[in-house]
Amino acid sequence: MDQAQLVADLALAAGDLETRLSFSALGERVLVVRDLATDGPIGSWPGGPIVIGVDRAGALPAAESDDDVLLTTAPKAPRPWVSLSDIDAALAQIQTTLARAPVASSFAASVARTGEGLSFEAALTIESLAYSALLGGREFRRWRIDTPRSPEIAEDSPPVRVDRAGGVLRITLSRPRKRNALSAAMRDGLCEALGLVALDPSIEYAELSGEGENFCAGGDFQEFGSAGDLASAHVLRLTASAALAAHRVRERLHVRGLGVLVGGGLEIAAAAADFRVRPGARMWLPEVIMGLIPGAGGTVTAPRRIGRQRALYMMLTAARIDVATALDWGLVDGVIQ
Repeated sequence: MDQAQLVADLALAAGDLETRLSFSALGERVLVVRDLATDGPIGSWPGGPIVIGVDRAGALPAAESDDDVLLTTAPKAPRPWVSLSDIDAALAQIQTTLARAPVASSFAASVARTGEGLSFEAALTIESLAYSALLGGREFRRWRIDTPRSPEIAEDSPPVRVDRAGGVLRITLSRPRKRNALSAAMRDGLCEALGLVALDPSIEYAELSGEGENFCAGGDFQEFGSAGDLASAHVLRLTASAALAAHRVRERLHVRGLGVLVGGGLEIAAAAADFRVRPGARMWLPEVIMGLIPGAGGTVTAPRRIGRQRALYMMLTAARIDVATALDWGLVDGVIQ
């Protein structure tokens, strides 16, 4: 479709239901790619298309607030741009994600946009409501059917270890045989430990780390999709939110990451004011390709560190972010040698 026809169709979508649906996750045009050298701005509306702005010349033209992701060939471009040597490869990956999970992709863009101007708590509520809705959707059900549950591994120690020496509290995620995958028991233990920091001002320094070779491999696949009552799951998700608990003590919380920081592990870590990783760490947000969105705070914590457009790029591509990029973007605050 040429640009003139696209603009005409988008204008028609303002009043024509059939055209609006064609640009939604239920239609065939949920993605609109805008060439920033030639195309004018494209407005957005709730449930409307995901708009990717593309700067192939590396000229870094003025960005529009309605662009959900901004891709450029300019090296080390400032926020909100994502610098890439191969824009077409990124667009192909986004197209693959949209083909597999158009509703989850649309939710990710909408939740990121909506949460941008809200308080941390309000944005977290929007995320949780959307997450519960997607848990009941066909995209996640298909992923759950196609993905075997991870094997159960007997554990004879608490999933979170807490040690205190004077004003220092050390919190360790302790499921090394499962790469510290985030289980319900680990989430609850982490909330309790962070709650202790909130209640005790004599704790001047709280350090959060992972035992073994990884910080956290994300949600435990053994438990994914096990909630029967999705409304109650939303209430529990907010009541026992490790990201919110971390946000409330963020100035005293120091995260020390290594290995992989995936999904919920990265989402919680990004809530701290001081988040550092070891060389070789890798970070990514895989939830959208599973038919979900980040549900442990990631649609709130990641955008507030790196901006909505870069965070959505991570969600739509599941790109593995290396330490150099994470430093450049501000996803992490430093490297531990």
